[in-house]
Amino acid sequence: MDSIYWVISRDCNQRCPHCYNDSAPGAPGLTLEQASLCIANLPDPDEVPVDRIIISGGEVLVWPDLLFHGLAALYERYHDRTKLMVQTNGDLLDEAMLDRLLAHHVCRIDVSSMDRYHPKSTLGRREYLTRLLESRGMVEAASIVRTAGQEINAGRRLTYRLLGSNRRPVDRPALATRTRPSSGALQGNPRGRLLRPMERRQELPQPPGRGL
Repeated sequence: MDSIYWVISRDCNQRCPHCYNDSAPGAPGLTLEQASLCIANLPDPDEVPVDRIIISGGEVLVWPDLLFHGLAALYERYHDRTKLMVQTNGDLLDEAMLDRLLAHHVCRIDVSSMDRYHPKSTLGRREYLTRLLESRGMVEAASIVRTAGQEINAGRRLTYRLLGSNRRPVDRPALATRTRPSSGALQGNPRGRLLRPMERRQELPQPPGRGL
């Protein structure tokens, strides 16, 4: 298996209108018990090799107890057979947090907020983040030669990426299923969890004469 992209929480220190995940301050996420259960049900490393697992949110650094609980459990399950990566907006990343991430076997950090659709305060941290990441021996991922998606002679080098979008966010109608409920507010939807696509489809109004 090439990769697993795991959203552990929608809690975020930013409230971006273009966010596909409806992330915002105080939005719900997994409990520690739920995170452990998810990890226990990931592919058995002896049966299905997993190249990398990317942990994202929300903003994962808002909820460090959940993040580091997940990282510790993932490493216990996969050890060095699977690369652990973290995606963040970078606002809360400092020396102490970076050192803690590296101590939990994170080998790549993606800062995914370097564009005009995020606050200027976030963009203003670009130079600081570059110096910080490189001070720990991390290398910008784009500088590593790749062939067919594979890093050449990179081994398990520590890498980072500063990412942003070049696309204008699409204005989307305010559908009922995109309204953020409080935890447990929706009947049959405990903790305001994200609806799966089929569940969303069932709740959207249907054109006359068309069924599901």
